[in-house]
Amino acid sequence: MFIGKVIDRFDRLNNSKAKLSGFLFVLSVVMMMCISVGSRFFTTSWYSVSILGGGFFTALLCACSLRNNKIKVSGFGFFILAMEFIVGCSFILSGLMLHVVAYSMIGLVLAFLMPLAQFAFATYDKKMVTRRVCMAIILSYYIFLVTNLFYGPVMTNFQYKAIMGNGNLVGYFIIIVIPSLLYFLMDDKLSFARKAFVWGTFVSAASLLVFTSSRTSAIAAIASMGLSLTVIISKRDKSKKLAFDKKRIITIIVITVLVPLLMFFMLTSVRRAVIKTVRWVQSLGSSSSSSQKGDLHEDDEGEYSLDYYMKGLDGEGEDSFTSGRILIWKDFIKNVGVKGHTSETREVVEDTRYYPDAHAHNVYLQTAYSAGIVTGLAYLALVAAVGIKAAMWFIAVMRNKKKYTMEMIISCCFVVCFAVVSLTSDGYMVYNYYPTTMFWLMSYMFIFKSKDEEKPEGAE
Repeated sequence: MFIGKVIDRFDRLNNSKAKLSGFLFVLSVVMMMCISVGSRFFTTSWYSVSILGGGFFTALLCACSLRNNKIKVSGFGFFILAMEFIVGCSFILSGLMLHVVAYSMIGLVLAFLMPLAQFAFATYDKKMVTRRVCMAIILSYYIFLVTNLFYGPVMTNFQYKAIMGNGNLVGYFIIIVIPSLLYFLMDDKLSFARKAFVWGTFVSAASLLVFTSSRTSAIAAIASMGLSLTVIISKRDKSKKLAFDKKRIITIIVITVLVPLLMFFMLTSVRRAVIKTVRWVQSLGSSSSSSQKGDLHEDDEGEYSLDYYMKGLDGEGEDSFTSGRILIWKDFIKNVGVKGHTSETREVVEDTRYYPDAHAHNVYLQTAYSAGIVTGLAYLALVAAVGIKAAMWFIAVMRNKKKYTMEMIISCCFVVCFAVVSLTSDGYMVYNYYPTTMFWLMSYMFIFKSKDEEKPEGAE
């Protein structure tokens, strides 16, 4: 069989070049994390560029992951794959009918490329896949921090937007970084020194999440970490005592206190100094440097407050609490049709607010508006099916019918994060929204089963 021969060839290549395939695997995920932001610096048509670039690296990811291990599709898996196919084909059909090339590109990715990546992941070792994905996400976070130090704005307002230009987008990135760091924090093979470094990174990510004032992201992070800690704490081996001596406790406390202060200092004073230094160097070669325009506002004196988290809870009403999203949702619901629309945005005019170019701020409404109501319903059914599968796993673990693994915990974290974000964000497309990317890729654990998968406790 031709497909079998192709899989065997890739399997032999990946086994013979294990280090190379591992490097390309991590590189592919890193590029998928960075490409949507990077493309905005170089082109106005960043959406198409990110889809094409992300699609290329997804194909490379499949090639690096593919093995000849035998797998099978679970009962829910058939339904999930069917919904993925319907969502993708609906976008392709809408793109052809409405003459929107971007929709057809999106459809090809969701209907064919993502299921192929899920299949490739399923043929590989789950621990290796999760480890490399988490490693790539953490590496992307370090790249983000360094890049933001030189190119990002000074933190001078309530909602820090960083190089992404939107506080919510930064928050969406952080909520997949935090579970990735948790994966390594729970690695018993890591030395305390390395875990201390990971913990410092974890605290820095949590601090940055607070600075973004992204309420949706905060809820997603709390929900995913709550689920994770519930499983880990309740199912830990109680015969093993936690090794916490005085030195380790002091180290953890020092890191927890100093890292947020360091993050604040780097995003304000250090960033402002970097801007002034760069412009001073530029002025040496240009007498007109004083007329240069910039949007970094290095001289602004902003306020740093957590009041944004309390927005709408001070008696101002639901409109303030949802930042006008309810008005937008109602308008989009009225205009959802079978065919879809050529533009994903629309003008929303209400008594208290006006949006000249509004998105739906809800994944299911956005897909239903863009590509038709069938697409929205299929996307909702897809997420619901994966969520039910994750909930079934959680219940089985808590009832001692299954053993938990960190790989499944991390996958559930990504599902929870996307499920929360999908309610207030229009980010249905992979590559442009990080929780969406991880949801589609890591959902393979709820679709496919391998023959050597762990059996329930007490089973022979």
